[in-house]
Amino acid sequence: MAAFQWGYESEGIESTSVSAYTLLYYNIYKEVGKSHWRLTVAEIVGSEVSSTTTLLKYLRDTLNLRGTKYMCLEGGCGACIVSAAKCPGDAPQGVNSCMVSITSCQDWDIETIEGVGNRLDGYHPLQTTLAETNGSQCGYCSPGMIMNMYSLMKTKKQTMLEIEKSLASNVCRCTGYRPIIEAFKKFASDAPDSLDLPDIEDLKICEKSGEICPGSSCDEWDWCMVSRNEVISEPLHIRLSDERDWFRVYTLSDIYVIWQAKGYQSYMLVAGNTGKGVYPILEYPKVLIDVSYVSELKSYAIDQNLVIGAGNTLTDLMSIFATVGNTDNFGYLNVLNEHLSLVAHVAVRNLGTVAGNLMLKHTYREFKSDVFLLLETVGALLTINAPDSLDLPDIEDLKICEKSGEICPGSSCDEWDWCMVSRNEVISEPLHIRLSDERDWFRVYTLSDIYVIWQAKGYQSYMLVAGNTGKGVYPILEYPKVLIDVSYVSELKSYAIDQNLVIGAGNTLTDLMSIFATVGNTDNFGYLNVLNEHLSLVAHVAVRNLGTVAGNLMLKHTYREFKSDVFLLLETVGALLTIMIAPGRRKILTMQGFLAEDMTGKIVVNVLMPPLTNDHKIVTYKGVSNSTVLGALFPAASRDSFDVMKLSSFSMLQYEVYREALKTEKYLTGKSLFRNETLQGAINVLKNELVVVESLPDPPVEYRRNVALGLFYKGLLSLIPPNMTVRPKIASGAIKLYETRPLSDGRQIFETNPTLWPLNKPIPKLEALIQCGGETTYTEDIPTLPREVFAAFTLTTVALGTIDKIDASKALKEPGVIAFYTASDIPGVNSFTPAVNLFNSTNEELLCDGQVKYFNQPYGIIVAESQSIAQRAATLVQVTYIQVKKPVIDIKKAKKDPAKATLFNSKVATRTGTEVTNVIKGENTIYWQYHFSMETLVCVSHPTEEGIRINSATQYIDSVQTMAQRVLKLNQNRLDVHVRRLGGSFGYKLSRATQVSVACSLVTYKLNRPCRFIQTLTNNMRAVGKREPSSTDFEIRVNKRGVIQYVNCELYIDNGYIANELLVMLGFDAFNNCYNMDTWNYKAYNAITDTPSNTWCRSPGSLENIAMAEVILERICYELNLDPFDVRLANLDTVNHSDLQEMAETLKTNSQYAERKAAVEKFNSINRWKKRGLRPSFLRWTPFGYQIFEVNMSVYSDDGTVAITHAGAEMGQGVNTKATQICAYFLKIPLEKVQIKPNDTFTAPNGFPSGGQFNIAKC
Repeated sequence: MAAFQWGYESEGIESTSVSAYTLLYYNIYKEVGKSHWRLTVAEIVGSEVSSTTTLLKYLRDTLNLRGTKYMCLEGGCGACIVSAAKCPGDAPQGVNSCMVSITSCQDWDIETIEGVGNRLDGYHPLQTTLAETNGSQCGYCSPGMIMNMYSLMKTKKQTMLEIEKSLASNVCRCTGYRPIIEAFKKFASDAPDSLDLPDIEDLKICEKSGEICPGSSCDEWDWCMVSRNEVISEPLHIRLSDERDWFRVYTLSDIYVIWQAKGYQSYMLVAGNTGKGVYPILEYPKVLIDVSYVSELKSYAIDQNLVIGAGNTLTDLMSIFATVGNTDNFGYLNVLNEHLSLVAHVAVRNLGTVAGNLMLKHTYREFKSDVFLLLETVGALLTINAPDSLDLPDIEDLKICEKSGEICPGSSCDEWDWCMVSRNEVISEPLHIRLSDERDWFRVYTLSDIYVIWQAKGYQSYMLVAGNTGKGVYPILEYPKVLIDVSYVSELKSYAIDQNLVIGAGNTLTDLMSIFATVGNTDNFGYLNVLNEHLSLVAHVAVRNLGTVAGNLMLKHTYREFKSDVFLLLETVGALLTIMIAPGRRKILTMQGFLAEDMTGKIVVNVLMPPLTNDHKIVTYKGVSNSTVLGALFPAASRDSFDVMKLSSFSMLQYEVYREALKTEKYLTGKSLFRNETLQGAINVLKNELVVVESLPDPPVEYRRNVALGLFYKGLLSLIPPNMTVRPKIASGAIKLYETRPLSDGRQIFETNPTLWPLNKPIPKLEALIQCGGETTYTEDIPTLPREVFAAFTLTTVALGTIDKIDASKALKEPGVIAFYTASDIPGVNSFTPAVNLFNSTNEELLCDGQVKYFNQPYGIIVAESQSIAQRAATLVQVTYIQVKKPVIDIKKAKKDPAKATLFNSKVATRTGTEVTNVIKGENTIYWQYHFSMETLVCVSHPTEEGIRINSATQYIDSVQTMAQRVLKLNQNRLDVHVRRLGGSFGYKLSRATQVSVACSLVTYKLNRPCRFIQTLTNNMRAVGKREPSSTDFEIRVNKRGVIQYVNCELYIDNGYIANELLVMLGFDAFNNCYNMDTWNYKAYNAITDTPSNTWCRSPGSLENIAMAEVILERICYELNLDPFDVRLANLDTVNHSDLQEMAETLKTNSQYAERKAAVEKFNSINRWKKRGLRPSFLRWTPFGYQIFEVNMSVYSDDGTVAITHAGAEMGQGVNTKATQICAYFLKIPLEKVQIKPNDTFTAPNGFPSGGQFNIAKC
C-alpha cells in the first residue's frame, strides 16, 4: 500500500517530481464507526518539506498526530517509535521516526499510537495491560514502548525472555522497567496461565453485540480489538489521481461484481506486484483489484490432497510446506521447500504469491517459473474460478498494438485502451523532489541512476540516504545539496551464495541478522551464528530496522573514531567489499583498503563473506557504553584455526583504527595454544603490542588495556576443545553474563485498610490509560500556532573569559532566521532565579552579560522559522573572547582551595567510643548526574489580549511568572503561566525550566508572535546544571564487631559556578542515615567550580549524605570482613528511631537473606572469574515543612460532578489521582465524578513548587 506518491516533472534529468498537493489520509479506513489511524495513499508538495523533515516531524507538525513523542532525536530513547511496513505484505517493524526522512517513507504503511487504540475506538490490550500494571508514570515514553511491543507482536509470538531483550529500544526514566516488563510478558508465548492473555487471533465476535470478546459472551459496552476482514464485507474503492479505479476486495464474488460494473477490457488483479520486477509495467490498466485480503485465497487445508490458496505468498507456501511436510505422504514437500528457499529472495517471497507467479508464466511463456516447474513435477492441479457468463479472453490472444504499444484483446485497439504494465516500464529514471530548502531529493531504483544524477548535479555535495540513523551519532546540522535515497535499489537489498556469501550493502542490520540466521545453517558458514549473536547487541531493534550495512561502514569511513561493530566483525572474518567506482566498473577491497579508499563518487555495493571450515572458531565480546547509542566501547574478536593451532587474527578496537595483533599471532604460530606457558607468553606479548590511546570520554588507558587482555583470555577459555579437561572453577570464566541472565522477576506487596477506600485504595493512575493511548497533552504537544517562531540558545565555547565581540551577521543572513537577542535586549532584570526566597539566595543570569562563568553558558537567543533552522543558525554566531582562563571543574580539586570551599554547617560528636580495634581512612566522590527526563526543557508562549500566555514544562509556575515579570517589566497579572503535566522532571524543572520559559516569553514580547522554545538533549546536557557532585573525606574508628566508635567526615558539595540553591542544607538531617550519630563529627562545605549551577535532583542533598554514610558502613564491612547486614544492624539508631530494628529484621527474614547469602558464597567459592554479590542498602527519608498549596473546587448543580484545580504539577507521581481520591472520600462520591483541571497562575497564584513529595503530602 503506497504511503506517498509523486507526479511528473522534468528538470535536466528525466525524473518524476511533485506537482500537486493532496491531503494525507490518516483515517481512510472505517471500522464500525472507528477511525484507523494509518498513513496511506497521498502526495506531498515538494516545497512543503525540507531535507530536515523527518517522519516524526511530519507526523507531529503536519498531521498533528502528537501521540508520538520524542526526546533525544538520536534514535536512542525510543519515544518516537512507530510501526512501519516498508513494502506491501511486509511484517511491520518498529522504527525510530526521528531518524528517517519523510521523503524516504514513500510506499510505507505507517501506524502510530493513535491507530492502535484510543478513547473513541477502544484500547488495545497492550495499552490497558500497561496501564493496569502501573507501567506508565509520567507517560512520556509509554506510546513508544507500546509501539515497539506492538510491532514485535505483529512479527511473531515472543517468549518472555525475548520480550525483555527486545525492549532495549526504549528508555524509561521514571517508572522503572519491572512493571513495564511484567505487563508485556503477559503477551508472551510462554507466559504462565496466570499471566496469559488471549491471543489477538483467538478473539471472537459476539453475535449479540458485534464486538470481539475473549469468551463465549460479552457485555455490549466491552471494547475489543477487531480485524478489518471481520467488519468490512464490501470492497473498498479509491478513485486515483490518474483516473484509475483501485479496489480492495474480500471475497471472490466481489471481483465479479466489479467486472460486471467496470468490464474486463482493462483490469489487473494485484497482490504483491512483484512481477513488475521481471516484466516492467509501462502503464497500469484502468481497474486495479487488490485480492490480498480474500481469505479463500490465503487458506490451506488437507482433504485427500493438500489444498493451498493461490493468494498465499511464497513465504506462506514455504511455511505450509514445512508444516505439512512432517505428515504422512507429504514428505516430498520438504524437498520442494528447500528449492523454494533458493527462489528470488526473502523480501520478494514475502510479497509474491503463488497465483502471481503462475500468471506470470501464463502471460510470458519464456518466464522460468520454479513454482510452475515444482507443481508440474509432482502432478499438482489448479482450481480455476471463471464463470462462462464472463467469457474472458485467453491471455495468449492478447496482442500488442504496434501503433500505441498497448496490449489489446483483438487485432486492433484504440489509443485510449488501457493494459497491464509494470512500474519499471513506467519509471526507469529516479523520482525527484525539489525540497523547500533548495535541495534535490531523488529516489533511485538502479545503481546507474546514481551516476546519472552525479553527472548532472556533480558530487561536490551529495549524500546517499537509506535509514539515516547515522545522524544519531553524528548530528547533521546542514544537509548536502543532493540527497539520493538508495533504499529501493534491488541490487543493494539482495543476497546470494556463490563461493562467498554475497550480501547487498543496502540490507538493514535486521536484514543482515536474518540472512546470517538463514545461511548460518549451511556448510562453511556456521560462524555467521556467532556474528548474528553479536549483532543482536548492536544498537537496538528500531535502529537495526533502519540502519544499513553500507551506512554503518561509511560512518566508520568518514569518522575513524566511530566504534563500528559491523566493521570489526567483517574485518575479523576477512570479508571483502565490492565498490562501484564508475558505471560498469567495480573493484574489491579489503576492509582496511576500504578505509584508505576515497569514496567520493563511489558506492559500496556488497559484502563478500568467505566460507570458513568448522575448525575455525570465532569469539566476540561487546562492552556496552551508556554514552554511545550505535557504537561499542570495547568490541574485540578473535578467530582460531585448530588445524595448525595458530591464532590467525586478533582484532582490538583502538581510538582511531583497528589493529591486528600481528606480534601475538606470530608468537602463537606453531605453539600448543592451550598450555599455561603459551598463555602467559601471549598475554605478555599482547600487552606490549596493544596500542591504546588516551581519549575522553573513554575510560583510562590502563583500564582499557586490561579489558583487552581479559577478553583475550576469556576468548581462549571459550575455545578450549571438549576433549581437554579444565577445572570448572576456571572454565566458567568463558561464560557471557548476558547469556546466563535468568528471566527477571519481582513482587510488590501493598496492604491498605479497605474501610478508608477510596482514600488509600491502590488503583492505576487515572491518566495511565490515556497516556498509553498517546492522548495526553504535554507542553510541546500544543498544536502549532499561526506565525509561530522557534528559539534556541547560543552557547559560549570557553569556560572562563570575557566576551569581547558577538557577530551574528552570518546567522542572520541565513534563510528563515528572524532575530538574535543578547543580554542588552532584556528590558528588565537579567536573571531567571527569583532571589531572594526560600530556594534562591542570589540571581543567575538569563544570558551571559560579558563575563563567562562556565562552558556552554547561554549568551544569546536565535529566532527562526523552524527548529532545525534555529539550531543550525545558533552555531553560526561568532564570538571572540579575551582573558580566557583554565577552569576548575573537579570537586576533588576545588575542595583543596580555601577560596572555593566554605564551611556551611557542622555537627560535633557527643561521645567517643573506647573499643577501637581498627582505624579506617578513605575518600569517596560522586560526580554529576544528568536528570534525563524524557521531556526536555520546553515552553510555548503566545500573545494574548491581556499580555502573554506561557505554557511551561515547570514544577514552579510562580517562579516562571515572577521572573517573566522582572525580565519583561510587565505586571504579573498580564502573564498567565499554564502547565498540564510534565514528561518527567526529577527536580531540575523546579528552577531550570524558568530559564527557557523566560527566554521564550522574551521572544514573544519582542516580536509579538508565538514562540516555541525546545531545548535539545545536547543543550540540556551542556548548558544546564545537574545533581551536585560531592566529595567526602573520612576517618573511622571501629571495634571488632564493626560498631563505630568515632567518625570524622567532611562533605564537600559542588554548587557549580555559584552557590544559589543551597541544597546542602537538605542533607544536614540525613548525614548519618539510619545510624547512631552520637559518635559522628560532621562538616558540610559549599564548594564552587567553573561549571553550570547545579540544581535539584531527586533526593537533593540527602542522597549525597546518605551515600557517604553507606560508603562508610560498606568500608567497615570490607576492612573487617564482616557481614554487611550485621554491621548495619549493629550501628542502627534505635533510640531516635525505635522501629528501625524491627524493619531491618523483617527485611532480612522476608528476603531470605541468610539462604541467598549462603548460595552466593558457595557460587563464588567454585568460580574463579564469575562472581555474585548480595548487599543491603539502608535509606532514611528526612522530610521537612512545606507551605500552602492553592486548591479550588467547583461543584456542578445539574449532575453533582466536581472539578478541581490545585497548585501541584503532575509529573507522573500521581498527584491528580491522589487529589481525586481525597475528594471522592470526603464528599462520598464515586471517583468518576471528579475531574482534575490544568494548573495555572490564575487559579493557583503564588504557589509553592512541586518537589520532595510536598504536593502529595499536602493532599
